[in-house]
Amino acid sequence: MPQKNYPRGYVVGVIRREHLQAVQQELQNAGFSEVIVHTSADDDLKSQLTANLNSFGDESVILQEHQKAWEEGGVTVGIYAADSEHKQKIREILKAHDGLQLMYFGALVVEEL
Repeated sequence: MPQKNYPRGYVVGVIRREHLQAVQQELQNAGFSEVIVHTSADDDLKSQLTANLNSFGDESVILQEHQKAWEEGGVTVGIYAADSEHKQKIREILKAHDGLQLMYFGALVVEEL
């Protein structure tokens, strides 16, 4: 799965830490083997994500929501979506676990899910 241009091509959302294992299992069962997880700790991919969230006017509010979730023990997950069908399946799984701030980062647009 491509990570070079992360988060482009990924569905990104916030979930509570207690849902992480179940989300990962359901995503794996649906054929999504890799789930990128961001916590309060810094990492290179998280830096790419926060730069993207901060580069848009209204989305900086979304960055604040992600940061608040991290401070409260939540996690942000990123899952590569090869097509619209994958994007919708990922959305369904995250929503079933009270996922928040669900977004898809396309090549030219950021789409709220």
